[in-house]
Amino acid sequence: MVIDVINPTTVKITLENEDMLRYGLKFEMLDKSNIETKILLTSIISIVKTKQSIDLDSNRVYIEAFELDDGGCVLYISSFPDKSEKFIAKVRISEKPSDNNYHTLELNSSENLQKFALNLPQEYKCFIKESKLLFNDDNQSYRLVLNTNKKLDKIFQKWASKYCFSMEGGEIPAFLTLEHWECLIENNAIENINEKFLD
Repeated sequence: MVIDVINPTTVKITLENEDMLRYGLKFEMLDKSNIETKILLTSIISIVKTKQSIDLDSNRVYIEAFELDDGGCVLYISSFPDKSEKFIAKVRISEKPSDNNYHTLELNSSENLQKFALNLPQEYKCFIKESKLLFNDDNQSYRLVLNTNKKLDKIFQKWASKYCFSMEGGEIPAFLTLEHWECLIENNAIENINEKFLD
């Protein structure tokens, strides 16, 4: 078992075939209702807490699983606060990592959101396959979830930081946002933001 810390709330776990067999598991058996899966996840969370001082058990947990050719798998485990449930594991099974590149951008005002959409350079617009706009009523902030043809570079990140106070790449923050935030624009958000907020 190999543990890689992605950030303070996300870890990557690489399990070899021997690790899976130790828990009586095969990739196709992974399921949040499966007792072997629950034992595996409980063990991993305990190991991560002991070795990396990251406590995933106190929050809700989102898990994404990818199968490896040798019979093992890669797990991405991400936690986020939720007082309603102590532990919920969601396993999303994929045969291989997606070709999509997800980017989740958070903005704290509709003004910054409109400026971002209006001033987005054309060379980046052409990379965006789809864009969604979501809203969180608790902290009154917006998130743009972008699915792009390629990863956005540091030049884009520097430009976007004028309007965004948070930027995260990868499927996990995108999927968590889509699951828990209110969707304001489902499709082509970049093109329709200014119309949405037109007085």
